[in-house]
Amino acid sequence: MASANRLGVRRLDLYQVHQPDPVVRDGTIMRGMRALQRVGLVGEVGVSNYSLARWRAAEAALGSRVLTNQVSYSLVDRSPAVVAIPGASSVEQLESNVAAADIELSDEQVRALSSAADRFRPITGAAAVPRMIGARLPRARLGSRSS
Repeated sequence: MASANRLGVRRLDLYQVHQPDPVVRDGTIMRGMRALQRVGLVGEVGVSNYSLARWRAAEAALGSRVLTNQVSYSLVDRSPAVVAIPGASSVEQLESNVAAADIELSDEQVRALSSAADRFRPITGAAAVPRMIGARLPRARLGSRSS
């Protein structure tokens, strides 16, 4: 498993699906996760940005709990229902993440961020497929035609 190899470990305590995949069904992903759990390579499974219904469906497909659902975090919407789970791969990053909790934004900064968020239009669903496929295919070399 490439993720474990990159981290230099034999087992991942938590394997997080970082975003819903518009191409591969959740059931297929969760069956793969279940197989990784069964052979001991993965302890728990988590997801990111899943609706409650999708999260429950992922649990049904996995056959056990999906431990976490990391949701989008907004600097504008600081309601108690929104919880950030920042990643850290070093003590330095962890300390930086903790220090970020003390940041206070001015009204002007909040307006600027709100305006940028209002203008943002992510490419999702079927419209995202061509870009995803293009990113995974090797680029053809210019001028390397066979005669």
